[in-house]
Amino acid sequence: MWQNRAGSVGFLLSILQLAIYAGMFGLMSHLVSSGRAEELNEHSAESWTVVVLLLAGMLTTAVALFLSLYGAIRGVPKTPAIIGLCLSFFVGATVTFVLLIGALSGAQG
Repeated sequence: MWQNRAGSVGFLLSILQLAIYAGMFGLMSHLVSSGRAEELNEHSAESWTVVVLLLAGMLTTAVALFLSLYGAIRGVPKTPAIIGLCLSFFVGATVTFVLLIGALSGAQG
């Protein structure tokens, strides 16, 4: 597996990306269920934690996509790189879709 270093690192970063987004959505779910989401403002630590997790997840997504694609094109074995590429692409696309739908529904109502 480590013969294709770029593909393996891309795969591990895609797993890390999944964990970052799960933590972000878990924190957001906790804030909404406890009723603290209504009290958040631009100075609260919880809102900045969500923003930092989102930015970290986006950066991890970009790096995982690049390394996985590079490893899938140039490296052998290709399996970890292709799995990392699929995982990072679909998780990144799903998170983007969920955030856009949330933003659009919040702007309308």
